[in-house]
Amino acid sequence: MAENNHTLSSPLDSVRIIAAPEHDPLLETQAWVLEEDTFLVLSPPPATIKIPSESMVQIMIEAIDSLPVLPGSIVVKKGYPLRLLAVVHDLNHEPTWRVEWIGTAYQKLFKECDERRIHTVALPLLGTVHGSLDENIASELLLHSLRQASPLYLRTLQLIKPGKKEDQVYTME
Repeated sequence: MAENNHTLSSPLDSVRIIAAPEHDPLLETQAWVLEEDTFLVLSPPPATIKIPSESMVQIMIEAIDSLPVLPGSIVVKKGYPLRLLAVVHDLNHEPTWRVEWIGTAYQKLFKECDERRIHTVALPLLGTVHGSLDENIASELLLHSLRQASPLYLRTLQLIKPGKKEDQVYTME
């Protein structure tokens, strides 16, 4: 086990929260949660890049006609592990995130976990990856949402801290 990994107390006895650096996740996980914006351009693409079968014109028409996803939504991208895109940013606003969008995304995330019977999820503190939400506020929001949702199947949240290796330890009080 890496030195930067820590088990944190959870408000629910049935859900364990483990902090792990991005480069060294502790557990295999069923789903990864990524911070996303309303047009789904912030999260990294999957590891394999496919050459599109559509023409450039078709791709451009699709891009122009695309509608934004509502902030607070969860977009599910199939595969293993699942990619759950938490839409907590709208690039037309400053700041791009809102606390209420993050809270709504957590609630929908935990509901999605129950619907799909997901036991393990890896996620950052939403609002801190592409936004400037204070980590203490972000952790309180996560814990509050977890208490409210009381997910039935979720057993482990692997809290991923992005950034430089030496900075990757969360503290939650």
